[in-house]
Amino acid sequence: MKPDDKRTRIINAAIKIFSCTGYAASNVPSIAKAANVSVGTIYHYLKNKQDILNVALQTTLANVNSELTTIFQDNESVEGSYNALFEASSLFIKNETITVHFLYGNLFNPDLDETSIQSRQETTKLLVDFFKKGQSKKVFINSGLHTQLSLLIGSLFMLSNFYWLNENVPGESAPTMNEINHLKNQIWNGLTVNQAYF
Repeated sequence: MKPDDKRTRIINAAIKIFSCTGYAASNVPSIAKAANVSVGTIYHYLKNKQDILNVALQTTLANVNSELTTIFQDNESVEGSYNALFEASSLFIKNETITVHFLYGNLFNPDLDETSIQSRQETTKLLVDFFKKGQSKKVFINSGLHTQLSLLIGSLFMLSNFYWLNENVPGESAPTMNEINHLKNQIWNGLTVNQAYF
């Protein structure tokens, strides 16, 4: 096994442990067990639990920010960007529910270092620039950017919670495609001047 593979396994295990147990209640031995490595191996790659958290968050946000950059560069229209953003987000939520739950619980963790905070700020800037573009083109309502961020990101995180419940709580069901499309419409209609249905 390549050294990088072990490090990746450690990070993936940490994301799962932090998602299921919570960061505060998690410890390095539980991460080592989940990654099927020794505690000493973890300390070979990472300094401590806080370092594991920051590397996991930075790695995840680097992928998110790369995807957002591609979406906004490849779509000239605000509607095209929104469609691509929602489709990519829905797919990410469905396929990477644990990772999204990890983000949800740790984006504002007090143990984040400066690099993690900068990564989070980069994500926010990409989305804020998208909303500013929508407002300047008079597609989006001219309202507070925090309001529009809350509407979009809050709704997507709530969607991820439904998937999380479906995977972890007996009797809970995942959202249907119809419900996801309704959510897509309602977010768009909450952002825009002229309402439309997809």
